[in-house]
Amino acid sequence: MKKHIKKVICLALVTIMTLAYAPAKAKAGKLTNYRGIDLTPLNLYYGHRDVALTIGTGFDKLVFRGELRTITKSQLEGICAQTVKDLNTTVDKILESQKAMRNFDELATKLDGRGYGDGALKAAIVAAAGALPGAAGVVGTVGGTVLDIKDSDGGWTSTAESIGWGGAGVAAGAFAGPLGSLMVSLAQFGWSRLELWQMKEELELSYFEGETYRACLDLIRRKIENQKKLGMLSREIVFNESKQMRGFTFYGVGGNFSNWTFSMTLDQRIELDGMQGVYAGDFRMFVTYGMYGFLTSPRDAANNNAGGAFDASEQTGNELFRIKYSNYFNPSLGGVAEIERTITGTATAVVDEKGNIDFKFEQSDDLRATNIANLGYMFDMSTSAPEIGEFWRVSANFAFESNYSGPDNPPMRVVGQGEPEYWVHPIYYEFEMTEAGRVAAENQLRNQQVEITFDENAWVPWVTPNPSARLEIGQFYTR
Repeated sequence: MKKHIKKVICLALVTIMTLAYAPAKAKAGKLTNYRGIDLTPLNLYYGHRDVALTIGTGFDKLVFRGELRTITKSQLEGICAQTVKDLNTTVDKILESQKAMRNFDELATKLDGRGYGDGALKAAIVAAAGALPGAAGVVGTVGGTVLDIKDSDGGWTSTAESIGWGGAGVAAGAFAGPLGSLMVSLAQFGWSRLELWQMKEELELSYFEGETYRACLDLIRRKIENQKKLGMLSREIVFNESKQMRGFTFYGVGGNFSNWTFSMTLDQRIELDGMQGVYAGDFRMFVTYGMYGFLTSPRDAANNNAGGAFDASEQTGNELFRIKYSNYFNPSLGGVAEIERTITGTATAVVDEKGNIDFKFEQSDDLRATNIANLGYMFDMSTSAPEIGEFWRVSANFAFESNYSGPDNPPMRVVGQGEPEYWVHPIYYEFEMTEAGRVAAENQLRNQQVEITFDENAWVPWVTPNPSARLEIGQFYTR
């Protein structure tokens, strides 16, 4: 008993130690900072994100699993570290510069609140300060006054005169320049000239001191873009031989399975913000079929295709008139039911800012191949009479046949198989049958060929080109 308890304790300790030292599953998501440096303006994501592609609906739908591959957290942090080094600065200096930019943002927000409060004034201040691309040619309207900050004084002269601040030396004064023209326009909201002057000075100083932080963000962005162009980094949606199985009936016979293998890689061709953008690439769907139900019950398949005629015929029989249909499978002749399918083409996915995805297939080829032969049904019919016993017997084998490779629904036919027998009691030759007639009847059975429609249920849910599909991006995870 003591040995047993000791063994249990040892096993428990092993389990605890394994859990304690097993590497934790890595988190993934958005990289918001590097050693305190705020990276949220760059909207940087890392890790893998689960992706699901659904084709079809209801019972027949297929769901394939893939992933959105993007830069790893260690790669992003490596780029950040190299950026600090390339700028010949330190993290502490970047943090000081970041603090100045936050002050600039707070001041611009405050001014906007004292003005129109709709964000337009703040955007104009940021543009005038040079924080946005193309700020040197901005033409805007603030307070009903048109401003062209391409002018040497930022359009201040006309603005100042419209509110009574005009004067010979005004253009060269304290409120010259792009920011000056915006500051003067704020006078109508009750700001004094001194307050505006102080605010302008603080904005300009904060923006100047924020240059290192802005340069850091810009260089990180450019490094990521350069590595993408070199193929070192690439955001892409990948399905690597994702598999799904679908059970289906073939001519009403169950027990058949189609195995779908889906591969697709969509590269982010146009990046809007983070994972948003346009993704495009190639896809390939390969389908194999396990026709187990059809192989074992071809008689039932033929009966279903004939609308139940076989069953109805057998039920009309009695001891004197008998009809029987049974399964026919001839392995010596290579009885087989093989089906394959390959679908290829391109696809696009447009991801918006809310994560909604517009996904579309553009099918180029749909190659279907069949090899079905030497399986079908045996037909036996006999008639008897009390006086003479059996006087008429017919037996024959009929097999499904389809040998095709192409883009259409394959042709299928039922053909005569083997040597049929058409026998009539000699007493009937004189009245109803000659030997030549009997031989002709056998030849007709032997050479019978009936075209039937291939059961398209095998192709569901990809029955028509470019079926509707739904692509969804789930939560971040890593493997």
